[in-house]
Amino acid sequence: MSGRRIVVMGLDPGFADLGLTMVDILSDEILLLDSIHTKKRQGKKIALSDSERCDEIFAQLWEPMVAHNPVAVISESISTPRNSATARQLGMFWGLVKAGAKVLSIPIHEYSPQEIRNLIGVPKGLQGKQGKGAVSDTVLSAFPAAGEPLAKALIKERQHRVDALAAVLAFRRSPNGQFLLRAATSQD
Repeated sequence: MSGRRIVVMGLDPGFADLGLTMVDILSDEILLLDSIHTKKRQGKKIALSDSERCDEIFAQLWEPMVAHNPVAVISESISTPRNSATARQLGMFWGLVKAGAKVLSIPIHEYSPQEIRNLIGVPKGLQGKQGKGAVSDTVLSAFPAAGEPLAKALIKERQHRVDALAAVLAFRRSPNGQFLLRAATSQD
């Protein structure tokens, strides 16, 4: 493949918790380039306003986007917010994602949690901890080069990084991802 890469950004969206990964999907062995999990700082002395959190999120999105130049943002879709405050915050979050992707001309692909499970091969009917465990196992087996450090990092912040990686894995196995890979390899 002559040293070329196809980098995509995996995203587990959220205003309070955000999982972000940068992954090279061109190589036979999928390569994790960067992985971030961030939480909104809380507490009496360090609480952030929504505006400050937006600044923080934008920096956490923008820096890896510029550094790794992804060809697509792959995201788990967001379920319906439970209240108006959450809806507002998620709207702010998606505005940041869309703005960054638009400036860099990067398309965004969204997959529902069920689409992701189906595309990565998690057996139907697994719910709760069993389902999350199956997703984690599938994701970890797809990134063998990352090995133990990735496994330890993912266990610590399992849900968000794993979900971001699962979205990338789903994209790679989707018709859109397969088309992108075929187009890239046919140019070699």
